[in-house]
Amino acid sequence: MPAAVRSGRLSGLARSALVWALGAAAIPLLVASMASGNTDNRAVAAIAVVAGIGAAIAEPFIGLLLFIGLLYVRPEEVVNDLEGMRLALMVSLITFGALIFHNLIRRRPFVRSPLNGMILGFGAMAVLSAVGPGTAHDAFQDISRLVILVFVVINLVRTPARYRAVVITLLTFTCYLAIYSIYLFYAGMVIHQEGVVRSLATGIFADPNDLAATIVAGLALTLIRFRSSHGLIARIVYLAMAAVMVWAIMLTNSRGGMLALIAVLGGFSLHYTRRKTLGMVIGVVAAAVLLAFGPSRMSSFQDEESANNRFWAWDNGFDMVRSHPLLGVGYGGFPDLNGGMTAHNSFVLCYAELGLPGYFFWMGGIYLAYRRSRWERGEGQADADGQEGQKGEAVGGAARAELLTDLQGARLALSGFLVACFWLSRTYVPVLYLLIALPVVAPLAAGATSERRTPQEVNRDTAIIAALCLFSILIIRLVELHYR
Repeated sequence: MPAAVRSGRLSGLARSALVWALGAAAIPLLVASMASGNTDNRAVAAIAVVAGIGAAIAEPFIGLLLFIGLLYVRPEEVVNDLEGMRLALMVSLITFGALIFHNLIRRRPFVRSPLNGMILGFGAMAVLSAVGPGTAHDAFQDISRLVILVFVVINLVRTPARYRAVVITLLTFTCYLAIYSIYLFYAGMVIHQEGVVRSLATGIFADPNDLAATIVAGLALTLIRFRSSHGLIARIVYLAMAAVMVWAIMLTNSRGGMLALIAVLGGFSLHYTRRKTLGMVIGVVAAAVLLAFGPSRMSSFQDEESANNRFWAWDNGFDMVRSHPLLGVGYGGFPDLNGGMTAHNSFVLCYAELGLPGYFFWMGGIYLAYRRSRWERGEGQADADGQEGQKGEAVGGAARAELLTDLQGARLALSGFLVACFWLSRTYVPVLYLLIALPVVAPLAAGATSERRTPQEVNRDTAIIAALCLFSILIIRLVELHYR
C-alpha cells in the first residue's frame, strides 16, 4: 500500500478519534450546565434525549458511545430533576433495536462469535436459577441488559477506527469520573468507614471499591495510549489523565483497588520494558511505594472485621455451590443465605448463585477475552462472508500494530478490573462486560469475523474453561481457609 494512502488513512482515524473524544466531553459539560440550575433541566434533558435517540437510530454506533457516556456520567443521579429517567437503559434498547433494523434493511449478517454463546448461556442459567426462588423476572430484566450490551459491541465495533473510538470514549469518561470523585472528596461529600475518609461518586460508583476498580481499568487503557502515542502533546495529555486517575484511586482508600493498581502498573512495566528483569524490578518498586504510601487499611487486611467477614462469606459460597451445583441458590439469593451480606467476590457470587454451569459460561467469556485468535497470531483473516485475506489488507502495517496495542491495553484493563473483582461482588455490572467484549472484538474490527473452530479446538477450549472453573474455586477455597 502506498505510503500516502497509509498516511491519509491513519490521519483519518486520528480525526475520527478526536471527534469522538470531543463528543464524549459534551455529556459532562451538559450535566454541569443542568446542575448549575440556570436552565430548565427537564427541557434540556428532553432535547438531549431526542437528539441522542435520533443519532442512535441513524447510526447505532453513536448510540453505543452515548450509552458508555451515560453509564459513567449517570446524569439522572447527578441532577435531581432527571431522577428516575434511566437514560442509559433507554439508549441501550434503542441502539439494540436500531442495530437489528439496520442489519435487516442492509441484509448484513450478524457477527458470529463464541462470546455470543457464552453470554447467552450465562443469561439462560441466570434466569433458570431464579425460577425456583421466584425471581426469574428480575434476573431476565437485569441479565438481558448485559446480553444486549455484548451483542451490540460485537456487531458495531467492526473497524479499527470504531475500536479506537470506543477505547478513547472509555478512558475519557473514566477521567471524568476520576475528576468528579476528586471534586466530591474535597467538597466534603465522602464516606467515613473504619475511621478512614474515602471518596465516592454516584450510582454504581457510590461504593469506593467499585469506583477504584473502574478507574483502574481506565488507567490501563490510558497507559497503553500513552505508550503508543507519538506526538508530544498527546503524550502529555495521556500522562496527565493517568496522574488524575491514580490520584482518584488513592482517595478511595480501597484495598482491592490498590491491588488492582499494582497489577496494572506491574503488567504495564513488564510488558513494555525490553529488559524483563528491569520491568520486574520497576513493578516491585512501584508496588512497594504504593503499599507504603497507599491506603492505611492495607496493613490491617487480615485482622480487620470486614475483611474477616469477607472470608466467611466465601466459605458460605462454597457451601452453597456444593449443596446446589447445577443451579446454585438462585440469582440474587446469596444475601438471603449470608445474613444480608453479599459475597465480596465476583467469582464466588457467580458460582454460588448460578451454579457450576452458569459459572462455566461466565468464565468462558473471560477466557475468550484472553485467548489468542488466528488474526492475532498472523495466521490469516476472514471477512463476514468467510473470505480469506480480503479485509486483512485494510488493516495491515501500522494500523494492525496499533490495533494489536489497543488489544493488549484492553486485556490489561480487564486484568486490573478482575483483580479488584476478586474482592468485590461485580458479577452483573455492565463495565465488566464492556471490558470482556473489547479484546474479543479486536479481530472483528480487523475484518476477521468468522474464525471457524475445529471440533478439536472447541473441545480443547471447553476443557480449559472447565479446568479454570475448578482451579479458581480451589484457589478461593484455599485462600479463605488460610485467612478466616
